[in-house]
Amino acid sequence: MSLDGKDIYDGCCTLKIAFSKIDMLNVRFNNDKTCDFTNPNLPPSDRAMHAGLDPYTHPPMGSMFSQPVPPYPSLFAQRPHDMNLLSPIGVPSSEPTVLIVYNLDEMAMMCDRLFNLFCPYGNVMKIKLLLNKKGSALVQMQDATMANTALMNLNQKALFGRTLEIHYSKHPCITDSSRDVSSEENPTCKDYSASSLNRFLRSPPRHIYRPTSVLHFANAPPEITEQGLIQHLVSAGAAVPTQLRFFVPTAGASASYERKTRSGLIYYSDQQAAMETIVLANNLR
Repeated sequence: MSLDGKDIYDGCCTLKIAFSKIDMLNVRFNNDKTCDFTNPNLPPSDRAMHAGLDPYTHPPMGSMFSQPVPPYPSLFAQRPHDMNLLSPIGVPSSEPTVLIVYNLDEMAMMCDRLFNLFCPYGNVMKIKLLLNKKGSALVQMQDATMANTALMNLNQKALFGRTLEIHYSKHPCITDSSRDVSSEENPTCKDYSASSLNRFLRSPPRHIYRPTSVLHFANAPPEITEQGLIQHLVSAGAAVPTQLRFFVPTAGASASYERKTRSGLIYYSDQQAAMETIVLANNLR
């Protein structure tokens, strides 16, 4: 999935890759349009199958099988290292995945709040507050694409009255040190690689947006009211929104889920207030 959004040629032919809803791919023929690499004995067409022709000595016109194709076991068995396109969780990538964040409000920011800020742009592996650089932190994302997405969307954004400065770090990964504070409530270094709060553990990153003054919320209790949600946000330290709108459950497969939880939009007067709400109230029970 790390190829999603990449250009085949500079500035053009951008790949769009996503998981299919189909559980299994059924391929009946090996030709220039379909191919089962695990079964080289499939015929090139219905005609060849019914005529009893060898699909390799009698390829169809224009077929990619212009020469006999040797048995090809499995793509994964043949070249397993090439199949690992998305960096496994917890394994450092050869491309930069660690970001350094400057100009944080050290009184307001902690590891979990930084996680809330970065998790909309990719899976967060680890966060470390730098004790020797006040107002600075390291954030390690799962892969280089996620790191770049976070940098492009959050750099130079205002947060708690300061402008964030985000750059790639020289460190290939975040390591623990003896100076790290291991307090349960507010550690200075925290591992999120096994956290279920990471949004893209089972699917590739989707619905990525630049920060705006409007927030989408989901998974709220079905009984929550507008006033109850506002109180929840304010109790977390967030500002009072200018408007709230609950989505009306729609008919269809997701209707039963929508009745069990509530979702909708939260409107703020400016982008900074919306970002601060994500930092303070995202993933809060």
